[in-house]
Amino acid sequence: MLRIFLLVLALVFLIRNTWGTQRNIALSSSHVALPSNGMEALVEMGIFSPSSFECPRRNFSHIQSKEGLEPFDHIFIFMMENSGNEVIIGNKNMSFINLLIEYFGFAAEYYGITHTSLPNYIALTSGNNWWSYNDSTEQVFDHTCIADKLEEKGLGWKNYAQSIPYAGYKGSSTYPPNSSFLWFQDHVPFLFYPQIFSNPVRAANIQPLEELEKDLYSCSVPEYVFISPDACHDMHGGSDLCPSVSLYPNNPEKLAYCFNTQNTSEDCVNINNLWKAADDFLREWIPKIVNSPSWTGNSVIVVTWDESNFNEQLDVFIQGGPDTPYVSSTFFTFDGHSFLIDGFYGGGQVPLIVISKKKPYHIVTRTKYNHYSLLKSIEAAYGLDYLGYTSDDRQIKVMHEFFG
Repeated sequence: MLRIFLLVLALVFLIRNTWGTQRNIALSSSHVALPSNGMEALVEMGIFSPSSFECPRRNFSHIQSKEGLEPFDHIFIFMMENSGNEVIIGNKNMSFINLLIEYFGFAAEYYGITHTSLPNYIALTSGNNWWSYNDSTEQVFDHTCIADKLEEKGLGWKNYAQSIPYAGYKGSSTYPPNSSFLWFQDHVPFLFYPQIFSNPVRAANIQPLEELEKDLYSCSVPEYVFISPDACHDMHGGSDLCPSVSLYPNNPEKLAYCFNTQNTSEDCVNINNLWKAADDFLREWIPKIVNSPSWTGNSVIVVTWDESNFNEQLDVFIQGGPDTPYVSSTFFTFDGHSFLIDGFYGGGQVPLIVISKKKPYHIVTRTKYNHYSLLKSIEAAYGLDYLGYTSDDRQIKVMHEFFG
């Protein structure tokens, strides 16, 4: 009886061990078959189809990069609007954005500088919001910006703006200047620096978005590219031409009511369509870049948002990263909301996605970063002087995970 029991036990062990070995082999084989990086994954999905030839690469021998970085062949920055991590991550209306988060670099603790929009655009391009907390297009920021520093090094820059009527336009705060507008002036940061907007030659670098595709295929795209989608494609909305939402997209009740639900009310359908329009915009333009001959060497695409939305409690909405502005006992009112700030006034948590030709991997960092960190990384790569708060080595760090 004991012999039979031992024989059965041995057979069970052999079967389990053999099944486990086969299972491990199957898992190993499956792992080997997976794409080795995000770029390969999206090529297999038919989303990316890299060009068969590349533009000649620039000689950067005159550039002395800092912090162990190398010059970017090109850096493309997409600035989206008014949406935080809680709205974006897992949102079925943003399938392409979530695909990028899944396969490429993602900064999980990235923050806007403050509120509202324009101060964030200015901070990202000059290293400071210069005590601005509003979107008035009457503001002038007479400060050095990254365009100045790039030109000093003989490097090029352009701000491509969707729906701007012509290069360098600054004739109105929106265009058309009525309720059927598409273009926001306050989403085009380089129009607020007098050394640029008052100089026709330099202002000509602020161009309609369609010029980007021409530059990509004519090998004339500059090193630094800032992309400003219009109101219907950056998640902002507010125009008669965008999906109509009676409650402003930032309204917490609206987002809580519509986000990832099957609700078919007109407002919920429209806010979902507004999100999807932005997702479709990126699905169109990011492949245009990576499939072009200008996607060379150390080229990088960054997708981020200026500030978070009102779907969070106030203490979450005003969270910030390093060197967040401190405001003393001030009431703010915008978009139908009023609140008192007596302390740090950050821009809230927003996504930052990095698609790198050189490092096309899924990298997630939980280091606290913000728009100053991105600016400093660009300055370090091109060996530029640090502007504003980016000179604060104690607080503002280069994003080595993505660019080092």
